[in-house]
Amino acid sequence: RLSEFRRLRKAAGVTRPVLVLAQARPHDPNQSPGDGIKQNPSRPIYWLTVFDPVTGCRTSLPAIPGMPEGMPMFCGLLGCGSDLLVIGGWDPSTWLASKAV
Repeated sequence: RLSEFRRLRKAAGVTRPVLVLAQARPHDPNQSPGDGIKQNPSRPIYWLTVFDPVTGCRTSLPAIPGMPEGMPMFCGLLGCGSDLLVIGGWDPSTWLASKAV
């Protein structure tokens, strides 16, 4: 069942498909070593980006709650309807495996 918000947008004809990408951002050279980059300061940080093929606009999404240093490395992504699941991976600050969903 669609949420009221999505139902109204769909009825108004303003919904359209988008692509969600996991993209690497290079390390910020202005970031100090105490800012969470522990093991390898040159490793990329992964974030979700939304691409609208109709307008050609690309926008980075905010950090996932509880993951301020970006997405887990080697995590799985699963799109299901309007939901996107981030499954497992390695914690980017400790390199420990995660079972989080």
